[in-house]
Amino acid sequence: MSKLTVRAQLLLAFGLLMGVSLLLAALSLHSLSDANSRFVSYVDGVTARAALAANVREAVDRRAIAARNL
Repeated sequence: MSKLTVRAQLLLAFGLLMGVSLLLAALSLHSLSDANSRFVSYVDGVTARAALAANVREAVDRRAIAARNL
């Protein structure tokens, strides 16, 4: 490394730093994408359970009205 000129050493160092920065950015984007998909999955699950609960509640209300009408 000492045989390289100062300019070459600086270019190598900055190139290495840029490579590490790009690697970190790529890993961060991948992690963010993962977190986003897990969040969407969670929200979809909550929405499905809420819709099911609403359907059950509606069925109970209809049954109560039918029993009352008898």
